[in-house]
Amino acid sequence: MTPYHIFETGFLIAVPSPPGPVPIRLMNGSTICSGRVEVFHICTWGSVCGDHWGMEEANVVCRLLNCGEATSATGNATFGQGTGPVWLSDMRCEGTEVALDQCPAKPYGNNNCSHSQDAGVTCSGKEISGESQALAFHCQETELNEILKREMDGDLRSQEID
Repeated sequence: MTPYHIFETGFLIAVPSPPGPVPIRLMNGSTICSGRVEVFHICTWGSVCGDHWGMEEANVVCRLLNCGEATSATGNATFGQGTGPVWLSDMRCEGTEVALDQCPAKPYGNNNCSHSQDAGVTCSGKEISGESQALAFHCQETELNEILKREMDGDLRSQEID
């Protein structure tokens, strides 16, 4: 089972062992299962472009985070504009993929999107218990530890869920 960490800033992140699918998180949502979609690539979080973003793509995200089914798929930075790169664009999921990076898309970072087009999702529930898909970081374990430490700066507490 993949351990989850819930941070007080309001995002859910899966922390397994490499290799595996691209890690994802939701930011700036009203619940842990809603927000701007971000992916982790080359040790950097970046957003997903809202062009061609729909319910099929949103369902893949919600399923990966054990958050039920998608109830909405939004573009145009509904959950605020991200920072850093816009990693993925022109996503074309069928909705049954086991990882977001299995959906056809332009190569990482190859797009003409700005953060004003960031994709977002709202899922049907709060984090649903049960086994999740493994979401792996493509960094060394020491880099992962540094990332988690930075996320917890400012007295943020982390709660592990098994």
